[in-house]
Amino acid sequence: MKRVARRLLPTLLTIFIGSTAADDVRLPPLETPEQSQLEQGEATPPQPATPPQPAKQPPPAVAPTGQLPWSTRDLQATPPTSPREMLELFNIGESQLRSLFDGQSLSPADEDTIVAFLFRFPRMGEENIYRWRTDTPLESLAVDPETNRARVVSVQGVVNRIERRELVPELARLYEFKGYWVVHLQPTDSAHPAVVCTRLLPDQWLERWPRKKSSDAASGSANGSTTGEPNTTGEPSDSAPARDGEDASRGLADSDTEENFAPGAAAVHYDAQLDGFFLKTGAGEPCELLFATSSVKWRPLQVDPDQGITASHVLLSKHGVDMGHLRRLQKQNGKPLGWPDRPAFYEMLSASRAITPDELQALHPPNVKLSQLLVTPKTIHGELMRLRLRAARVTRVTVDDEDIRERHGVDHYYQIDSLLPLGEQSVRLGDSPDAPEYRNTFPITLCMYDLPDSMSDIDKRMAAGESVSEVIDHELSVVAIFFKIWSYRSKFIDERTPGKLQPAPMMLVAQLEVVHAGDVNADTLSLMFGVGFVALLAVVCLALWWTSRRDAAVSAAMHRKRLDTSDTSHLDHLGD
Repeated sequence: MKRVARRLLPTLLTIFIGSTAADDVRLPPLETPEQSQLEQGEATPPQPATPPQPAKQPPPAVAPTGQLPWSTRDLQATPPTSPREMLELFNIGESQLRSLFDGQSLSPADEDTIVAFLFRFPRMGEENIYRWRTDTPLESLAVDPETNRARVVSVQGVVNRIERRELVPELARLYEFKGYWVVHLQPTDSAHPAVVCTRLLPDQWLERWPRKKSSDAASGSANGSTTGEPNTTGEPSDSAPARDGEDASRGLADSDTEENFAPGAAAVHYDAQLDGFFLKTGAGEPCELLFATSSVKWRPLQVDPDQGITASHVLLSKHGVDMGHLRRLQKQNGKPLGWPDRPAFYEMLSASRAITPDELQALHPPNVKLSQLLVTPKTIHGELMRLRLRAARVTRVTVDDEDIRERHGVDHYYQIDSLLPLGEQSVRLGDSPDAPEYRNTFPITLCMYDLPDSMSDIDKRMAAGESVSEVIDHELSVVAIFFKIWSYRSKFIDERTPGKLQPAPMMLVAQLEVVHAGDVNADTLSLMFGVGFVALLAVVCLALWWTSRRDAAVSAAMHRKRLDTSDTSHLDHLGD
C-alpha cells in the first residue's frame, strides 16, 4: 500500500499543477450548473446590449455586441442653446412668430406657422425639447404672451375634445403630411384651457378614430369632407382595422394610415401630459393658450378596464411612463431591440427605479403565468409580476446617451441573464417536429438600475472597472415589469434552425432579492479546488503515516515470534 501511495502522490501533484497553471478554469458563460444547455433544451442568454440612440439611418436587424440599434446616431456637434436658436436653424423666425395674433382663436391664418412647427419636430430631437422645458405658470403665459412666446412649457391635465384637421392641398404637398390633431386640454393647475396642435397621439386613441371610406381615402379628401361623426363609443369603427390588428395603431408614422383618418371632432376623456411650444393666447375668458407639440402622452390616473388600463399601468403612469408605448411594444414582440423600443425602455427603467416597496405591497403583483408570458405577451405589457428564477450572468451596461442621462438620470444599468424554471412544462417554438424545444428552463433577461446589497461585491468590482460581466449562480425572487419578448442570436437556435433568433422575455426589475447565492466564478472554483487538494493531500499523508506505523508493528511482531522458544506446544506431536 505504501508503494501505491508513493506512486499516487506525484500523479496528484501533476494534476494539481496542470489545472492551476491554466487560467481558464471557469464555467462556460451561460450554461446551467447541471448539464449543458444544449442537452437540457435550454437557450443561451444574449450578449450585453446598450439601449439605442436616435439613428439617422435605419438600425440594423441585429445590433453589434455591446450595442443596441439606437446608439448609432451622430449627435449634433453644437446643440442649440435656446428654443429660439433652434427655431432659427429651421427657418421659423421672428416674422412667423409675429404672425400669431393674441386674443384670437386658432384660425387658418395661423396654420402656416403651426404646420412649420409640426413639420420640424422630428428633427428637433426630444432631448432638446426636454432640455428647454420650464415650469412656467400658465397664468404667466396669459399675462405676458409676447415675452413667453416660443417658450417650452410642461402641461398636464384632462383631454376633453379632439379634432382632426386636414391641410389644404398646397400645404399638404409642401410639407408632405395630410393633417394634424387639435387637442383641447383642461390643465390640472390652471383655469386657462389649452389648445394643442400635434401630429402624434397615443396609438390607443387613434384606434378609436373613424377612417374614411375607401373612395374618400383614394381621393385624399382634400376638401375636408367626412363620412360622418367620429366614433365616441370606445370601440373600433367598422371602417377601422381591428384593435389587435398589426396596422391598426401605427398612427402617423405611416402616411397611408394618416391619410385615412376622417376629419371631424369628438368628446373624449383622457389624462395626458405634453411639453409644448407656447404660441399665443386665444379667445375666451379665461383665455385659451395655444401650443404646438411633437406628441401628446397618455398618463392615466385611474384603472379603466374598457381602455385596458390596469393598476400596474396607473403606477407606471404616476412615475412618468406614457401608456401610448404599450401598443407599440405589442408590435415589437419577437423582434430585436430597435428604435421604437427606446422611449418605452428608458421610461420604464426609470419608473422601475422610482417605485417604492410600499407601492409594490399595495399593488400585490401576481405570480408570473408562463402561458401569458410566452404565449400571449400582448396582454401583459407594462404589468408588474413576481417570479422566481436562476441568474446565470450579470453585466454592467454603460449608457452614453446624453439625452437619457439628462432626462432620466440613467448612466448605467445591469443586465441579468437568467433561466426561468418550467417545471413539468415544455416550450416548443413552432409546430414542426424539428422545432426547438425547451425543457427545465427558458431564458429570460432582467434589466435593473442598481444591484441589491447582497450583490454589492459584484457592484463594486464592476463600478471600478475590474470586470464588465461575471458568471453567477443566484436564485432570485423578483418583482418586475414585463417589457416585451425580444430576440437575439443564440447557438442553441442556430444549430437547430439556422438564421432564426432566440426569443426571450425582457423584464425591468422593481425589486430583487437574492434567495440563494452560489459563487461560480473562476477565482472561487480555483480556491475550492485548492482547498480540496490540500485536504486530499492531508488524507494521503495520513494514510502513508498510518501504513508506515502498521507495517512497523507487523514486522516487530513477526520478529518476536521467531525469537520466542518458551512456547513448545507446537512440538508435542514429535514424542508420539
